[in-house]
Amino acid sequence: MSKTFYLTTPLYYVNDVPHVGHTYTTVIADAIVRYRRMCGDDVSFLTGTDEHGLKIERSARQQGIEPQELVDTYAGKFRSTWERLGLNFDEFIRTTQKRHYRAVAKLFRAVKKSGSVYLGQYQGNYCVSCEAYVAEGRNCPDCGRLTEFMTEDSYFFKLSAFQEKLLRFYRDNPDFVVPRARMNEVVRFVEGGLQDLSISRTSFRWGIPVPGDEKHIFYVWFDALTGYISGMGYGADDEKFEKWWPVDVHLIGKDILRFHAVYWPAFLMAAGLAPPKRILSHGWWTIEGEKMSKSKGNFVTADELSNVVRTDYFRYFLLREIPLGSDGNFSFDGLRTRVNSDLVNDLGNLAQRTLKMIRSYFGGVIPEAGESDEKGRELRKSCDETARLYQDRLGDLQINKAMEAVWELIGRVNKYLVVNEPWVLAKDPSRRTQLGSVLYHAAEALRVIAVMLGPIVPGGAAAVLRQLGIRRPLEDHRIPSMEWAGLESGSSIGRLSHIYPRLDKKEFRVKVKNRRAAGAASKKTSAAKAGGRDDARIDIKEFAKVRMQVARIVSAESIPKSTRLLKLKVDLGSEVRQVVAGIAGQYSPESLPGRLVVIVTNLKPAKLMGVESNGMIVAASDGGKPVLATFTEEVRLGSVLT
Repeated sequence: MSKTFYLTTPLYYVNDVPHVGHTYTTVIADAIVRYRRMCGDDVSFLTGTDEHGLKIERSARQQGIEPQELVDTYAGKFRSTWERLGLNFDEFIRTTQKRHYRAVAKLFRAVKKSGSVYLGQYQGNYCVSCEAYVAEGRNCPDCGRLTEFMTEDSYFFKLSAFQEKLLRFYRDNPDFVVPRARMNEVVRFVEGGLQDLSISRTSFRWGIPVPGDEKHIFYVWFDALTGYISGMGYGADDEKFEKWWPVDVHLIGKDILRFHAVYWPAFLMAAGLAPPKRILSHGWWTIEGEKMSKSKGNFVTADELSNVVRTDYFRYFLLREIPLGSDGNFSFDGLRTRVNSDLVNDLGNLAQRTLKMIRSYFGGVIPEAGESDEKGRELRKSCDETARLYQDRLGDLQINKAMEAVWELIGRVNKYLVVNEPWVLAKDPSRRTQLGSVLYHAAEALRVIAVMLGPIVPGGAAAVLRQLGIRRPLEDHRIPSMEWAGLESGSSIGRLSHIYPRLDKKEFRVKVKNRRAAGAASKKTSAAKAGGRDDARIDIKEFAKVRMQVARIVSAESIPKSTRLLKLKVDLGSEVRQVVAGIAGQYSPESLPGRLVVIVTNLKPAKLMGVESNGMIVAASDGGKPVLATFTEEVRLGSVLT
C-alpha cells in the first residue's frame, strides 16, 4: 500500500496578480510533490487563495466594486497562472467557498467546546496590510507600516494556555520547522510568553460570520489557516480528511511563520486535531538587489517571467540559486547566466554530444554496454552514489543540495567523455567494442540524470528521455528507474534537437525590456480602469495643474447630427464661455440653464462635431450615465476648486 503525502502552499492573498515570490513557493511545492510521486507515494498538493479581510473590503470600495467581484478576478488569475505553468495542484481552495465556510464553523465550535474561547474587548494596534495585531508600537514589526488603533468587541482564543503544550510539542518534534534557525526563532517567541489572541472582528463585514453571533466575523488568520483542512474534506468528507491529515509539509514564506508555527498548531490542539508534521519556511527574493515593490517598478509578475523565458529556465534558476530558507536576489541577467552555464553548457551539451556520437558511429542505435573497465565502473559507482544522495537530500527537502549533487555527476560524465575520447576511438575499427561501451555508459548516466531532474526541469528531462529513445512518459518513472542498466542496448534513439537554446545576451535584454514595458503599460491601464488603485495615483503637483472653476449654465442647445453632445454657454463671473458636453442622453437642453456646475478652464480649445469647446464640464459616470457635479449652496461664480 502506498504512503500518503500531503503538501500545501500558503493560501495566497488576492490583492494582486501572482509575482516571482508566489511563483517560487509554488515551484518548490511542485518539485517536492513530483519527487514524492517518483517515490510511489499517494500525493495530494493543495494551493488556493485567502480572500477575506479589511484590506480586500477597502480595495474593493476604492474600485467601486463588490469584494466578491474583486476576489473572483484575482483567484482566477492565480489558478490559471499555475495551470499555464504546469504546476499541477490537486486541490484549489478558496476561502469564499461554501465548503470552507462549513469547515471554519466546525473548527470554531470544536475550539469553543474545549473551553478555549471567550468574549472580550480588543484594544490596540492593527496592521491592515498584514492583517495582524501588533502588540506594541505604532509600526508593524513585519512590514514596517503604520498601524491603526482599534477598539471593538471580540472573541478571544486562549493562546496563553497553550504555551507549555507548544514548547513540549517543539521538544518532541525538533524538525517541526525547517530550517533549524527558524525553529529556534519560534521557540524563543513562545518562551517569551503568549497573549490571548483576538479571533473575530465587528468593525467590517467582509468575512465569515461567527456561528451564533453573526455581528462578528472571523479574524482572517483563523479563517485562512482553516483552508488547509477545508480543502481536504474537514466538515464535509470525514473519510477524505482522515486519509490526508495531518499534513506532511506546509510550505510558507518566513514572514508568516508565527501564524503557522504558533497559532495554527494551538487552534488544532484545542479542536482535538493533530498539528502539522513539518513547516518549511523559505526566504524572500529581492529584485535587482532591492525589496520587491510595485512603486519602485521592480515588481516581477509570473506572467512576465513566463513570457520572457521557458518555464524550465525560471524553475531551475529559482530552485538552484539559493539554499532553501535563505534570501536571494532575482535578476534577469543572473537568470540568463545561470541558464547558459548550467542548462545549456553542462546538461544540454552533454546530451547533444553523447547522442550525436551514437547517431554518427552506431546509426542511432544504443550500443552494447560491453565489459566495464575501471573508468566505466567508477562512473557507474558515481551514478549510484548520486542517486542515493539525491534521495536523501530531497527526502529532507534540501532541493538545492540535491541539484548540486546532480550537477557534480554531469561534470563527471563530461569528464568521462573527455578522458575516453570516443571521437578518437571511432577512428580505429579494432576498438569499436570499447567505443560502444564508452557511449553506452555516457548515455545510461544521461538517462539517470534525466530521471533525477524530472521534478526540477520536467520539460528538459522529458526531452532527454525522448531523444534517448525512451517512450515511457516522464511521470511514469519511479525511484527504481535511477538504478543502473535501465537503458536497453539495441534500441533506437529519438529525433535529436537542442534541449535548451542559449539565451543571447543582447536579444534577451531587449526581450526583457520590451516585455516589462508592456507589463507596466498593462498595469497602468488596469489601474486607471479600476479607478483608485495605488499604482494609478498622482502627486499634488500634477493635480494642481488642473484648474476647475464654478460656473452657471446660461443656455444649452442641441448640436445637429449629434445625439450625445450639447452646446453650452457658461458664466464664469469674469467671462462667458462656450463648452461642448456629452450629456444630451441624460439632460434635456431646457433643464440646464441656471444650474451651478464645475468647468475645467485651462484645457486647450478643441472642436467637437465642428463646434469649438473652451473647457470641459465635470461629471461623474454612474453606470455609464453622466451626472453633473454641482453644489447645494450658492457659490460665487469663478471660484476655484482646491
